Amino acid sequence: MGTINQGWRRKMRTINQGWRRRIKTIK
Repeated sequence: MGTINQGWRRKMRTINQGWRRRIKTIK
């Protein structure tokens, strides 16, 4: 379960960064 949790956290971090960049570009 530890490995799965790490993978999810990494994906969430990447998605969060992508969203932040998109919001900044739109604004």
